[in-house]
This record gives sequence, structure tokens and C-alpha cells, in this order.
Amino acid sequence: MTSELKPCPFCGKTPKINFKVGSYGYTPDSWVIKCYDCHVKFGKWIQKGTGIKDKQEVIKRWNTRYYE
Repeated sequence: MTSELKPCPFCGKTPKINFKVGSYGYTPDSWVIKCYDCHVKFGKWIQKGTGIKDKQEVIKRWNTRYYE
């Protein structure tokens, strides 16, 4: 599976992927892909300890424009 992100579907610029740590038990950790040019973002909350599997999943969903 590739870990390369496709360009933003709205502006064509390169997005960035970041890991966001949850907020003191109120929100879970998440992987977030964001285009900093047009501010479109996509993310997935994850369970602790699932790490790279969820990173690959969110990249796959960004690249195929799939959202549940």
C-alpha cells in the first residue's frame, strides 16, 4: 500500500498528514490530512495502539475520496 498522498481535490496543492493527540480523555487521538492552501481536512479518530494501520487507512481514504 502506498503512503503517498494525492493532491487536494479542490486546489491541487500538496496536503500534509499529522497525528493529533486527543484532549485529556474527551476526544480520541486522530490522523488528520489537511490542505493548508484551501483548508480542506479529513481525519480519522483511532483507538490507542493501532497507529500505522490507521495512518494507512486514512491515506487510502483521502486518495480514493472515500468517507463513511
